[in-house]
Amino acid sequence: MNQSIKNMRMFGIFLFFVGGIMAISSAAKMPVEGSKYPDTLVFFFVAIIFAIIGNIIWHKTERKKVLAELEEHKNDEFSNPILLLRQTIPAIEKLEAEIETLKGMDLCERIDEILDTKIHPFVEKRKTFMDILGQAKGAEILLTLAYAERMLNRVWSAASDGHHPEATTCLADSLANFKKALKRMEESLS
Repeated sequence: MNQSIKNMRMFGIFLFFVGGIMAISSAAKMPVEGSKYPDTLVFFFVAIIFAIIGNIIWHKTERKKVLAELEEHKNDEFSNPILLLRQTIPAIEKLEAEIETLKGMDLCERIDEILDTKIHPFVEKRKTFMDILGQAKGAEILLTLAYAERMLNRVWSAASDGHHPEATTCLADSLANFKKALKRMEESLS
């Protein structure tokens, strides 16, 4: 975030809080006897306007900050949640193709690799993901992803317990949900 955005953000916050304090202070004064309103009524409205302007400036600079962070993450495959999700599907598809040759701890190690290189970095960038897609669309996709990750963890658990058929079934379910989340994400981005 560049210095001018930081300065405008601080100015917006300052204006919002000063306007709020001034409005509260002026509203707390009792009207003089025989008057319906206190003599600070004009001051109150000016303070409210300051608070509104401060809030607008604060909100706009927060949005600029988010957009700057998104621009920063756009081409970095390790911090862009969109790219991380897109890279997860081929990794799981490759694992699914090789699952019959992997048993027990070999399968667990491959799942750990996917978790460490794709899933966990994505989870760390959930806020960025939500900033890109918005709350409504992002939350729905994150729910599907949480289930897909849970199924991937069940694959690990089943493989470590020696239940290969269950691991195979759970991996297919996990992959299907990752694909479903990716499809929803692509639809939301277009």
